[in-house]
Amino acid sequence: MATKNMITFFFAILFLWSFVTPSAARNPPAFAEKVMHFFFPNITVALRNDCERDVFYSCKFKDSEGHLTALQPNGTKSWTFKEILFPLRWCYVSTGKNVYGVFWTYSVRLKCTYCNFSLRKDGVYLYIKDKREWEKRPLYLDPLS
Repeated sequence: MATKNMITFFFAILFLWSFVTPSAARNPPAFAEKVMHFFFPNITVALRNDCERDVFYSCKFKDSEGHLTALQPNGTKSWTFKEILFPLRWCYVSTGKNVYGVFWTYSVRLKCTYCNFSLRKDGVYLYIKDKREWEKRPLYLDPLS
């Protein structure tokens, strides 16, 4: 039901957009960009290795689809993409001998436009800006079964 309401709201905004004020009509690219950014914001996902050894990861993003990559201690890696139609982005990570699995790096439920993850010996943590604290995220061992 919420999805249907959201779609209706989206089309209502597009309809209202057709009655743009004259000042916005003179500069349509800037106005259109603001509307697009409101509905489809840029999302940044950042990983930081807070372990004392290399952490191996593989994320589902354009520049690193399916490649296992080492992230050195204190190293960072980030990606930026547009949120269009509720994307799901994930990473496989191994931070220790018995700490490995898949975690969601972006979903609408995370409610972040800058999703900052800390990779630690005991797991993966997401920084919650509103609470100003790190929250441990679950690791899923076999997402395909």
